[in-house]
Amino acid sequence: MFTHNINTSTTKSLLLFIFLSSCHGVIFANPANKVSNSNTENLGSALDSDEFKQFQQQQDMQNKTIMGRIGDEAVARAKALLPRLNQAASGIVHGKHVTVSEKGDEIVWRILSLPKASPSEKHDMLVKLQEYASLDIPEALNFLGFASEHGVFGARRNMSIANRYYSAAAARNYQPALLNLGLSYIYGKGVAPNQKLGLQLLAKASAIGPELSNRVCGMASFVYYRRNDGANALKYANGCASNLASLSLAAFSSKHNPSQRVILARDSLSSGVDSGLDVITKISQGYAAKDATQTYCKYQLVKAYIRKQDFKGVNTMAESCYRQILSLNPSSPLSSKDLQAIKGLSGFPVVEIPELRRIRKANQYHYSWGVPFLPFTQLDVNVFEPQLRSQQ
Repeated sequence: MFTHNINTSTTKSLLLFIFLSSCHGVIFANPANKVSNSNTENLGSALDSDEFKQFQQQQDMQNKTIMGRIGDEAVARAKALLPRLNQAASGIVHGKHVTVSEKGDEIVWRILSLPKASPSEKHDMLVKLQEYASLDIPEALNFLGFASEHGVFGARRNMSIANRYYSAAAARNYQPALLNLGLSYIYGKGVAPNQKLGLQLLAKASAIGPELSNRVCGMASFVYYRRNDGANALKYANGCASNLASLSLAAFSSKHNPSQRVILARDSLSSGVDSGLDVITKISQGYAAKDATQTYCKYQLVKAYIRKQDFKGVNTMAESCYRQILSLNPSSPLSSKDLQAIKGLSGFPVVEIPELRRIRKANQYHYSWGVPFLPFTQLDVNVFEPQLRSQQ
């Protein structure tokens, strides 16, 4: 495993390697385009803007007025209740994000601003992020790892360097970095695959607390599902609003009836993981003979045809499955009711498979990608995806 400490000189060397020597046209392509010092100040953090300076002055005046009117005990209570400037700024700029340093909110704001920034603004923001990373600030270290993993914002794709940045930020208990490093070990990105170590990192990330994108709990529940560890899969899946968690709930939960578990398994298919089809057929097979909707046969057909280009032979397969679940003799005549049921079964994959493709296409969450911050929601993915896709 990578060393959990990168000192300042090492970090600076990595910065130069990634963002200067390996630059390919985004950050330092044309030094003449660098903005002046005054412009750099104007393009700085919202926390340094005139609006926030004015806000801070007003806040200070208000606090002094209150403290001048009341006694020591009341002053202590007032201090506890008055909002701090960085909290107010965080809420105004971008809402709640997982951070651990005093500069964390500002760094996340800069990262969020990058995709739509002008070239000069982008240059200034990236330089500032590099400066913060040289000071071993975890939010900036993790971002440089993200840029190196995906080859974006002027960085050359290099998973070994990405993992070093992730490791340095993870050593400071930064939740996004713990997730990213965990994914590297789970998928073997730049390191030998090691699910046990990857799960330990996800467990540490989970222990920090819930994050609104549900990536940590979703991925942990999914990996334990793949290991057929129902107890741990449910530990992370319960209360986790994630399509990957739905798969674990469908497979292992005793709190849901079979019909509910089928719905959960189908929901999980939007994540791009096919395992939900196996879970649906396994669940529905147990009550197939009493199921008027023939769920088992429907999804057997979906499994058989989901990767085919046509539905040749679907009628024959539908009839075979129908006879099987009702224990009908292969040569016995079928009633009009039976024929109608078989016709419905034959048409199901024709409708369901395009719908499953549609919901998969609509869900671009990309659980296996590294993240620049948490929570990294669908809206954030949509903002960053053009840059990430261009490097795939």
